[in-house]
Amino acid sequence: MAVATGLLCVGLVAVVAIGGGFVSIGFVPLMVTVVLALASSVMLGIAVGRLLPHPLTVPVALVSTFVLATAAGQELEVQSPDAEVSRLALLAPVLDPPGTDLVTTSTSVDIGQIVWFTGLGVTAFLLLVSRFPGARLAALLLAGLAAVLALTILPNKISDVLVTDSIAGELVCDGPVCLSRAHEDRLPAVAAVGKEVLAKLAVLPDAPTEVREDTSAMAHLAAPQRNGKIVYLRSQGAAGVLTMSPEQQRIELLAGAGVAGCSTPNTFDISESVVLHLTAGYFNNGLAALPSEPLMWSSDRLRGEIETAWRALRAQPAPEQLNRVTRARQMLLACNDSEGVLDVLTAA
Repeated sequence: MAVATGLLCVGLVAVVAIGGGFVSIGFVPLMVTVVLALASSVMLGIAVGRLLPHPLTVPVALVSTFVLATAAGQELEVQSPDAEVSRLALLAPVLDPPGTDLVTTSTSVDIGQIVWFTGLGVTAFLLLVSRFPGARLAALLLAGLAAVLALTILPNKISDVLVTDSIAGELVCDGPVCLSRAHEDRLPAVAAVGKEVLAKLAVLPDAPTEVREDTSAMAHLAAPQRNGKIVYLRSQGAAGVLTMSPEQQRIELLAGAGVAGCSTPNTFDISESVVLHLTAGYFNNGLAALPSEPLMWSSDRLRGEIETAWRALRAQPAPEQLNRVTRARQMLLACNDSEGVLDVLTAA
C-alpha cells in the first residue's frame, strides 16, 4: 500500500509537470503524510481483523470510520480566519484541499500528522504480530503517546493550519507588477495590464505604485487585502483575475479605484457592487461589466441602479468627479459603510 500510494503521488506530480504546471519540493511532506496515513490505516484494518475475527467486524469498522471522518470534517469547516478548529479532527486526514495552488498545510500540521500516523502504523504492526495481551497493551499505549505528542504539535486556528506555500507564493516581479512564482508564466501579460492600470490611477492623490497578487492563505475566508500603495490582484476563488481576458483584468483592477470591496467571500453587497462599477467606469471612460459581479450586470433592475448612479456621478464637473472618486477610495481603504461610499459618489 505504501509503495502504491507513493507511486500514485509521484505519477500525479509528473502529470502536473508534463502539463506545464508548477512543481516544487513542497509536495514531499504532503506525500509522506498521505503514504503514512493510508499504509497505517490498512495495517490497522488487518490488525483489527486478526484480533476480532467476526462477520460484523468489517461493517462496524466501515461505519465507525465513516462517522468519525464525517464528524472530523464538520469540525474543520469554518467561516472566519480567526476560527478555531479541533486538534482531534486534524488527526483524521479529511481536511478539504484549499481551492488554490498557493496554499498548503503548515509545517506543524505536517509534523503532527506524520507523528500520529507513524505511531498508529507501528501500533497496528505490533498488534498484528504480538501474541500476548501485555504486548498488545503496550502497543496501544504507543498509539496513545503518539496521539498526545501530535496534539501538542497541531495548531488550533485555521489560520495556522493553512498557510501560503513559501515556494509557490514567492513573488516574482516585472517592474511594479508582481505575481506568485506559481503563476510566473502569466506575468508578461498581467504586467502589461498592471502598468496600464497604474497609469490610469496616477491621477489620484497618493496613487498606488504597485500591482501585486494577493497570496494570502485566508483569501477564501477574509475580505481582500487593501493598501494605499498596492493594487491587489485576486487570483484565488471562482472569479480569479488570472483566468480573465486582459480587458476584464483591467476593469477588475480599476474597480474601487484600485481597492477591493470589504465584503467577505460568498457574501453580496449591492451598494458596494455599485461603487465598484462606478469607480471602474470612471477610469475606463464608461460602464462595463465586472466579471466578478455577474449578477449585477445580468439583472435589469440592478443594472438600472448602476446606470442611475452613473448618471448622477457624471453630472458633476470633472474636478468634482475626481474628488468624489478619491474620497470613495479612501473610504474603501478604511472599510467604511458601503452605502455611505455610494452616497459620496452620487450626492446631488
